[in-house]
Amino acid sequence: MNAREARSLALRSVQRQIAAMDSRTYDVAVLDRSRSTMQRRMNWTPEQVLRAIDWLRYENWQGRDVFIRPCVSALVLVDDLDTHLVQRLDALGLTPTLVVETSPANHQAWIRVSAEAQPPAVRRVIAARLAEELGTDRACTGLNHFGRLAGLSNRKPEHARPAPPFAKVLLSHPGAVAQRGRALVEAALRELAESSPVGATRKACAWEGSQPPRLPARAWPVGRDSRPQLLADWIVSAHRDARLRFAQRYDASVVDFQIARAMIGSGMMVTDVIEAIGAHSPDIARRKGRQAMAYARRTVERALQVSTSP
Repeated sequence: MNAREARSLALRSVQRQIAAMDSRTYDVAVLDRSRSTMQRRMNWTPEQVLRAIDWLRYENWQGRDVFIRPCVSALVLVDDLDTHLVQRLDALGLTPTLVVETSPANHQAWIRVSAEAQPPAVRRVIAARLAEELGTDRACTGLNHFGRLAGLSNRKPEHARPAPPFAKVLLSHPGAVAQRGRALVEAALRELAESSPVGATRKACAWEGSQPPRLPARAWPVGRDSRPQLLADWIVSAHRDARLRFAQRYDASVVDFQIARAMIGSGMMVTDVIEAIGAHSPDIARRKGRQAMAYARRTVERALQVSTSP
């Protein structure tokens, strides 16, 4: 396949994907794993996405991953589906509007739960419910989670050999609304209505907003020094200040997420951020038990996905 044919194939794949997703605007993200940074282009129209195809292909060719998500929609992303689960979606009343094969036998499904757009908190609750029902990764249910852009290659290290696979549009049903969509929306609304201000509604808003509340913490250590004791002291003080400010609304997981964003924004390596939060987040052993480091890793991965700083 020559360069012109490859470009044409990528362009057609992106056109199919955004036609199925049918959003007025999109967030597009380019992840550089070697530097642990993510560039974001927010509120791009479909036309802007298509005009950027040469730049996106170049970034991908340089070893970077490219992701996309709708800005306002009724779409819910279900990640990490195997072939069997994809084939069962119709029977489960979850007909997807789009399925992208991200690597052999691994898929992402975008499920439209209503004809009209739904609030972020509603979509987050639905994503978590579907992940639990289908047995997929609950760490990938936040609305800050992106889907892969079709037509470009998957640059995860485990897919490097013999050659990185290309994300492909497997199924496309533009405008399709899942049969269980309305029931899922109503169940999510009930769950949110029954939650206390300390519960799901508040957490959804804090985790899923494009600009979560900033930490009411003391200044970052002088020179953004990453020495372990300075980091430990800063994390502890950030939690202490948040607890004083928010009182009963204090949520340690939300503060950990904001700490991760601050550290990533300072240029720290992802592995160092994971280690710092896993070691120094207050009471993490009691809160998360043997899953403490897995929790820290998921928290940092979410923070990386929404980080807009190099």
